[in-house]
Amino acid sequence: MGDARMCVRLVACVCLFSALLLAIGCVYTSQRCVATTGAVVEPNRLVLVKPGQTTREELISLLGEPSSVYEKDDVEVLTYKAQRQESSSTVIFLLCSKESNTTDSTEYAFELREGVVRNFTRTER
Repeated sequence: MGDARMCVRLVACVCLFSALLLAIGCVYTSQRCVATTGAVVEPNRLVLVKPGQTTREELISLLGEPSSVYEKDDVEVLTYKAQRQESSSTVIFLLCSKESNTTDSTEYAFELREGVVRNFTRTER
């Protein structure tokens, strides 16, 4: 009879320990994903753009192909648009979860006259 009680206690302890390990594995999980799309302008390249000096060809060589090109009066405008999306989710002990999604966009507009950068602006949303 003493051996049977000991065996039941041992099985109960093993089951409790297993359930505890399983619960700990489910207590907290977190996932984060960041994706960037479009024409990203790197700061170390942007500092090389000199209004009044940098030509259209040099600009494209430095930053790559623009997202769009249009003309307004005698000004050619090259735009570089990039979008950054961040998603994250957290689950706590299978009882509550939290999700968040954020989207940021950055646009650089370079104004050129006679093939030379005259001015540029940065817009963030």
